[in-house]
Amino acid sequence: MQDKRVIIDSLKKVLSLYNVVHDLKDEYLEVKIEKNLSRIKDKIKVSKDGFLELNLQVRANNEYRIYSLNHKISMANIAGSLSDISFICLNCLRVLKSLLNVYFTENISEIEIYGCLEETIETSVIAIAVGKKQPFAYKTDPVVCAISHMIHSLNKWSYRTYEGRKIPYSFLVSLNNVDVDNISKICEFLKDDASALLTDGITSYVEVSDKILYKVASYFDAEQTNDRVPLVPYRFSSFGNVCTGSNLGIVLTVQGDILFIRKKRIIFAKRNGDWHCYDYDAFNEALFKDVPQMHFDASLIKIIYLTCLDVAFARTGGCIAICNKDDVKNVKKCINPNDLHKKFYKGTRKDFNYKRFILEEIVINEAPFYSICRKARQELLGVDGATVILTKGDVVTTGAIMDNKFKNDSDDLHGGARTKIAMKLSEFGVAIKISADGYIECYKNHIHIY
Repeated sequence: MQDKRVIIDSLKKVLSLYNVVHDLKDEYLEVKIEKNLSRIKDKIKVSKDGFLELNLQVRANNEYRIYSLNHKISMANIAGSLSDISFICLNCLRVLKSLLNVYFTENISEIEIYGCLEETIETSVIAIAVGKKQPFAYKTDPVVCAISHMIHSLNKWSYRTYEGRKIPYSFLVSLNNVDVDNISKICEFLKDDASALLTDGITSYVEVSDKILYKVASYFDAEQTNDRVPLVPYRFSSFGNVCTGSNLGIVLTVQGDILFIRKKRIIFAKRNGDWHCYDYDAFNEALFKDVPQMHFDASLIKIIYLTCLDVAFARTGGCIAICNKDDVKNVKKCINPNDLHKKFYKGTRKDFNYKRFILEEIVINEAPFYSICRKARQELLGVDGATVILTKGDVVTTGAIMDNKFKNDSDDLHGGARTKIAMKLSEFGVAIKISADGYIECYKNHIHIY
C-alpha cells in the first residue's frame, strides 16, 4: 500500500540523521480495524540494551483503519546520542501523525509531508544544539526560533555565489547572554550582498551576544595531539577552539555545508540538504567496547577520529582498516601485490604503482601512521583505494585495490565499492569507511558497530 510506504519512508528519513542501520520494511506496518479509539497510543524509547523501540499507531481520518508498527532497531554504541534521537523521533512522530491523518483524506501531498518532516528534524537539531529540549515548547523557544531563522538565511547563501565565488560564514552565538534581536539583525544583514565580505568562515567570525562583535580566532596548531585539540575538521581548528562553554559555533563552508560546533566538538552538520550527527564519545565507545582485542589507546582513537573528520570534510572519501599484526598475512592475500607498500628503491618499473611508492616514502618515511602529520594522513586516505595499518601504526598499504569477495554469497551485501572493501577488511580488525557525503561507518566482522 502507498500509505505504508509514506510512513516507512518518513521514519527512515529520521533515522538517517544518525546513519542507523535498520531493516524497516513496509510489511512491518500492520493495518487493523480498531473501533475503540481510546486504545490508540504511540511511543518511541531507547531501551537499556541499546535498542530503539518504535511503537507507532496512526488513525486514518473518518475511518477505523489503524496503522500499527512495533519494531526494535539496534542502536548499539551511540549511547551519547540516545536521548537526542528519542527527542528528535518523538517530535517527528507528533508531526508525522497529524500530517498522515490529513494525508489519508487526500488534502496534503507526500512532498508536503516530507517538507514538514525535514523542518521538524532541523528545528529539533537546533534545539539540541542550544540545549532547549522542552517537550512541546521547543518550536516556540525564542533562541531556537532565532537560530532557525539564521540557518534559513545561511541556506540561501549555500546555493548562491558572490562575484563568482562561494561565500563562507562563521558565527559564535553566546547562549548565556544572547539577545535574539541581535540574531535578527544578523539575518537582515545576510540579505545584503555586503555581508559576503563579513568573515572567511575559518578564523574570522562574528560573535553574537548582547552585542555584535567582529573577531579573529587566535591561531591553533591542529597538529597537536593533546586533550585540548578541538574535535572538528582540520581547517576549523582555530575557530573550534573558541567554541567553549555555552558558545555555539555556526559555520557555512564554501561547499555549502552548515556546521554546529559546541564545547570544541562538531555535533551536527547539514550536508547535501540532510543533517548528520557526529558523536566522538560513541565512536570512542564503539572501538573500545566492541573490539577490546585491538587494545586501542584513547589517544590513538582520537587521532583516527580526527583523520576521519578531515577526510569527510575534504569530500574525498576514504577507507582505512586497523588490523592486528597476527592478521597481516591474511590481509595481504586480499590485496593486489602491486599495491603492497615497499621501499621505492626496492620497487621496479614493472610494479603497477611504482610512482606512488615515491609519495609513500616521502610522506611515511618509516614513521607510524599516528606520527604522520594530520594533513598528510588526510591526503593519504584520500588516495583511491584502501589504507591498511597495524594497531601500532605500521603502514601496510595505501590506495590498495582489494579482493572484496566474501566466503559466503549470503555475506556479500549491497553497497558501493568502499562499503564492500570495508566489510571485507573488517574480518581482520576494524574497518572504517568515510563517505564523501560525510558518513563515518565502522565495521567489525561484517557487523556495523558505529
